[in-house]
Amino acid sequence: MDRKPKMKVNFYGNLISIIVLLSILCVNFWFLLARGDSYIDSDMASNVLAAVNANAEYTLLSRNWYYSTVIGIFTDIHIFQLVLLFIQDNLLFARAIGVLLMQILLIFSFLFLMKQLKISRSSSILFAAFTVAPISYWLLLMISFGAYYIMITVHAMISIVLLIWYTGIDCGRNRNSWIICTVLIIITGLITGLNGLKGMIFPYAPMLVMALFMLFITVRNNKVILGKE
Repeated sequence: MDRKPKMKVNFYGNLISIIVLLSILCVNFWFLLARGDSYIDSDMASNVLAAVNANAEYTLLSRNWYYSTVIGIFTDIHIFQLVLLFIQDNLLFARAIGVLLMQILLIFSFLFLMKQLKISRSSSILFAAFTVAPISYWLLLMISFGAYYIMITVHAMISIVLLIWYTGIDCGRNRNSWIICTVLIIITGLITGLNGLKGMIFPYAPMLVMALFMLFITVRNNKVILGKE
């Protein structure tokens, strides 16, 4: 059977999906630069200023900034801190670069999830494109422009991938992998939980409790410490 037509279809499918993805990213970036000063609100601006303040103090968490109920572990503020190390004279441009980097991070985390679910490459790329596309007001506010929920969504993607990995591990044969996955789930739950009450919404709190309980039972029953009996 000739596989060339199928390979050609896959190639063009991947190419079209990549073009759509890059086009959406370019439109988002243009909007951030062209309309960023008109539509930015106090919350968006405060995250950039918090990053400026933290960089001035040479720390990840500023001691002179009110974070409300959110401690802020690996959030958009830290992405802005990284960008501001290189761009300091134009905060609007720095924010646009930071949001673009977060959108790229979201796309890669989504593609990683799609790979675990065994979704075709072209479909995965196309689905990833629409996770950052401003196809509704709330997506524009939360992801494409406002970027409020990008890092929380990234955490969710990573958590789901870990749960898929977790359910596929045979504890009896791959105890080291099982413990590593459990520890990663615990770390993910703690990091996301420290980002505020919204970060504790399902599945983080239940997942954290479950991982701690199962890790305790496994270590106790099998007497496993760092993979040694």
